[in-house]
Amino acid sequence: MSLNFTTKSSVKCRKYKSFYPSLTPIIYGFSTYSSAKNTYTVVYVTGTNFLPDGTTTVQFGSYTNLPVVYYGSFNISFVVPIPLTPATYKVYVTNNTNSNFNTGLLYSSPVTYTITS
Repeated sequence: MSLNFTTKSSVKCRKYKSFYPSLTPIIYGFSTYSSAKNTYTVVYVTGTNFLPDGTTTVQFGSYTNLPVVYYGSFNISFVVPIPLTPATYKVYVTNNTNSNFNTGLLYSSPVTYTITS
C-alpha cells in the first residue's frame, strides 16, 4: 500500500477571535445594606472579577480607594467609613487595571447603602 502525497488539498481551520476577559467588577450583594452612624461595620461583598494585591478597592460616597480584604475573586470585605452623616450613599467596587492591560479604572454598578442615625 502506498500513499500519494502529491495531491494538494486545502484544510480550513476554525478561526477564533481573541479577546481579554472582562475585568469590570460586578456586585451580587452585600452582607448588610445599612448601619448606624458612628458604628464600626464590616461589609462582606459577593460578586465577581475582584482582583488581589490592592487592585480592587471600594468607593463609598465621596470616599475613594477604601482598602478591601481579598478572600478570592468572588468575595471581598471593607469597613464602612465612620465619619459619615445619616444618608443614602452609592457604593462601587473599582478595579485599577492600569498596570495590567492599560484599561484604567473600571467601576461596578452602584449599590445603595444607608447610614441611619
